[in-house]
Amino acid sequence: MRFRTALLVVALVGAILNVASPSAAQDTASVGSPDLPGVYRGDLALLRNSNTSGPADALFNYGDPGDVPLVGDWNGDGIDTLGIRRGNAFYLRNSNTGGPADLTFAYGRSGDSVVTGDWNGDGIDTVGIRRGNAYFLRNSNTTGPADVVIGYGNATDTPVVGDWNGNGQDTFGVRRGNAFYLRNTLSTGVADIFLGYGTAGDTPVVGDWNGNGQDTFGVRRGNSYLLRNTNTSGPADVSFAFGNGGVDELPITGRWGPVLSPSPTSDPLVRVSVLATGLSIPWGLDIAPDGVIVVAERTGTISAVVGGVRRALVADMSDLFRSGETGLMGLELDPGFATNRRFYTCQGHVGPQIQVIAWTVDPAWTTATRVADPLVAGLPASTGRHGGCRLEFDQSGQLLIGTGDAAVGSLPQNLASLGGKVLRVDPSTGQGSVGNPFAGSADANTRRILTFGHRNVQGLAIRPNDGQPFSIEHGSFRDDEINLLVPGGNYGWSPVPGYNESVPMTDFSRFPDAVGAVWSSGPTTLATSGGAFIDGEEWGAWNGALAVASLKNSTLRLFFFDGAGRLTRQVVVAELDGTFGRLRSVELGPDRALYVTTSNGSNDKIIRVSPT
Repeated sequence: MRFRTALLVVALVGAILNVASPSAAQDTASVGSPDLPGVYRGDLALLRNSNTSGPADALFNYGDPGDVPLVGDWNGDGIDTLGIRRGNAFYLRNSNTGGPADLTFAYGRSGDSVVTGDWNGDGIDTVGIRRGNAYFLRNSNTTGPADVVIGYGNATDTPVVGDWNGNGQDTFGVRRGNAFYLRNTLSTGVADIFLGYGTAGDTPVVGDWNGNGQDTFGVRRGNSYLLRNTNTSGPADVSFAFGNGGVDELPITGRWGPVLSPSPTSDPLVRVSVLATGLSIPWGLDIAPDGVIVVAERTGTISAVVGGVRRALVADMSDLFRSGETGLMGLELDPGFATNRRFYTCQGHVGPQIQVIAWTVDPAWTTATRVADPLVAGLPASTGRHGGCRLEFDQSGQLLIGTGDAAVGSLPQNLASLGGKVLRVDPSTGQGSVGNPFAGSADANTRRILTFGHRNVQGLAIRPNDGQPFSIEHGSFRDDEINLLVPGGNYGWSPVPGYNESVPMTDFSRFPDAVGAVWSSGPTTLATSGGAFIDGEEWGAWNGALAVASLKNSTLRLFFFDGAGRLTRQVVVAELDGTFGRLRSVELGPDRALYVTTSNGSNDKIIRVSPT
């Protein structure tokens, strides 16, 4: 007997439905291996290793938001992997990782529903479409005419696919209201199995839940899976929650195989301590080589925490522009701070505009003096909305400046403007750095640009092992982003005409060559803010992760990326999951601990997080 799996995915947008069933190859190895849950959210796949509630065991990005996911065993190796359909084209992967498609071909029309299954029992899943009430099935994952054409059910039914009798060949069925009508052969006729299960609003799912070689059905309701082990009416045999149940989150199921492993057991235990209290929106901070914490409050105060005691520095803030999100924002110490005592702030300036200013501080940590006033001027400001502004040094000693678009729609794509950009400048002169992508431009602003097409950059972080720069960005009503910065890259934000925030954060329809985010939050924003890479063996499995603070979501999240920038894992640090309210900035100190600021507006704190 061949042991089969099956998958059903309903795309809520456009009533597109995807069904896939994995292969029958390597049958002996497949015995007893059940189908498992997952979800596809935006362009992120989250997979579980058991039919239980819990965090994802694997995460990776594939495709783009708006693509329709499908699952199948495309190469007959006994493991189900992901694919997507975009328009009438299929892009299939042979491993559950991010990367380019292993198979690409066109089939059907862009408005068709999609089904996948092993139609001829050869152990390889192939695609099909449903148009009206007719199935058009292919026996190979290539462009060509249908090998099988069959009518079944009504045009408004939802198609489902599975091996209902365990014979190694997938056949179809439909769900109408809360009833399943299943066929045991690829032929027109009456249902061989007919029964009701769940409610009419549920999303159907199909799989071999107990590993016995026969597919049975289930439903997803909200974020809960309710699964039956037999194709009969009755209560759920297995029920659990996974995912968030959002309207853009689509259930997927499959036999993910040994490519997935449980979450690492070497995740560290952490110690959390509060180092300072009584602040008001501490926006930027850095840690000096001697352990002194320097912090900028948006209200206009620069403070130093020396020996556990916080003291405000004397600093001229008479020209500070404070409005809305803008005020005293990013702060960064010079790489040569131990000898030159130099640091930088990004702050609103009356006019209004935003400026980067260079300062020095005396050895006693009492007075800050402006020494380049300004270092960079002309960053746009309007009402105070979308002022950016994060500072970070790259590994070559050049200063990166993450800016906002000032809520002016034309600025992110305007290379003569510094708004909606990541800039790269010489910290001694403020001019564009040697090697910048537009270094040959006649415009001084353009020469400063590293990347463009950003909305409101809130975080910048440099990966220690390879020097790759990442930005962290606020989305509009959706799609907060983490971006891997490519010199000269356009990140696709262009909310024109006017300031139209309904456009995508990365608008591939207008900019086909735009650089896509390596992570996006999907339909719900977290208000991601500052971030820093963890760098230290004492952190165990968390070493190398990007730690990101979030304001609205009030969490500290760890994002794990491979060398190509593909997301492989995401962790919420339990000790900072809503514990301290809104979180703003994250810095890695010379002691390899993380320093995090809150942003609640009153009695804000500086928190130290370290492995035990």
